[in-house]
Amino acid sequence: MTLVVADSACNVTQAVTAANTLLDAGAVAVVGHTCSSATRSAQGIYNAAGVPMVSPSSSAIDLTEEGYTTTFRVFPKDDAQAVLMATYFRQSLGMDMLALVEWSGYEFSADAFSNTFTNLGGTTTSQRTVTSTDDYTTTLTAIQSENPDAIFYADNNANNAGFFSNVAHNMGLSIIGWDDISNDEAALGDYATAASSAAEGDYAGLNGRRTDDMPGYDDFNAAYQAAGFPNYGDEAQAWGSYAYDAAKIIIAAIDRADSTDPMTIRDEIAATADYDGVVGTYEGFDAKGDVIPQWSWLELYRNGEWVMVYPYSVFLPLVLNNFQ
Repeated sequence: MTLVVADSACNVTQAVTAANTLLDAGAVAVVGHTCSSATRSAQGIYNAAGVPMVSPSSSAIDLTEEGYTTTFRVFPKDDAQAVLMATYFRQSLGMDMLALVEWSGYEFSADAFSNTFTNLGGTTTSQRTVTSTDDYTTTLTAIQSENPDAIFYADNNANNAGFFSNVAHNMGLSIIGWDDISNDEAALGDYATAASSAAEGDYAGLNGRRTDDMPGYDDFNAAYQAAGFPNYGDEAQAWGSYAYDAAKIIIAAIDRADSTDPMTIRDEIAATADYDGVVGTYEGFDAKGDVIPQWSWLELYRNGEWVMVYPYSVFLPLVLNNFQ
């Protein structure tokens, strides 16, 4: 088995060059690409050649909606945490009515929350878009009359989100469920600072898995450090974990296929079941190539600090135990 490397640099044009470089070198399966934009440019090339690709980090929702049968990914989609939060609010907290607000450009998150919440029997009282923090008071005034159990807010700016919570709580509106679209755990502190005392009782959703929660990370990171990669830092980090698992899933598929035929390998990747990786146990891939489970987790701000209240694998339909 020979490793061939090409850099797409998260660039849509260079991604095409990288894909063709790999295919010209005889690649029968590909780990990558990293960014969703590069993956979008390259996946049609791999599909035309019948060569499977497993991305370790591309998360754009629409990537697996284009009908390519050779595209897989081991990282959850951008809406995983919204789906989890909607499920938790409805089935674990018993909420019936939610209002939704998204910063312009993040409608995908509110749509995912709404679809999940209503499919589980809940009601969304309204869905509104804001383009400035100046819109908050007017928007929340309109929501007051709806008397929702909580408000879901999607925005990748933690300071905006925290300020939104502050304004909402000052108007007598209670729980805010924030989709931290940036998936930056450090941003939770910025949210709490901007929200001040209003943060108490708020939720935040993030997708992926922290390295602390990855069962195989310590051993993997120790091996990474022992191997020595001076150009790539002294910590494997989460992205290294997903990339390693993507490569190992491909290698396991090649072993099962006992063949270098790309489509046979593709079928074995699709048939992956209960693979124990660094990140966790991969139950497999769905018909579109999205990983099962869709890892994500919820944080609750309680007694002045953020605490993880529900790390979970997202499935629908989904039944959660009561947890408060």
